[in-house]
Amino acid sequence: LILASTQLDESQPFAREWGLFAIRNLCEDNVENQRSIGELKPTKVVSVPPELQKQGVSVTLDEATGKLKYSQDSEAGGRVGPAVLQQTPEQKSAERRKGVLEA
Repeated sequence: LILASTQLDESQPFAREWGLFAIRNLCEDNVENQRSIGELKPTKVVSVPPELQKQGVSVTLDEATGKLKYSQDSEAGGRVGPAVLQQTPEQKSAERRKGVLEA
């Protein structure tokens, strides 16, 4: 329940911050909670940001690696640069926090 509250909700922008604060407090000095969260694996792509959809980008989850895979429709207008297709770990974490992946 608390992990679900970390998704961005524009109608309640501080709910995510409170959720992150609660997780921090639940994990502090608690190896069991840290291990439980560390063992979570992504199961599916929940949504694709509208900016990527407009550019014809689809996102899938590679079940073998647990990583996101991006592909672009060859007929779609626009071009997706390497900054979108080859994300840094920080960008991937930001996507997860935005709710792109459901754990």
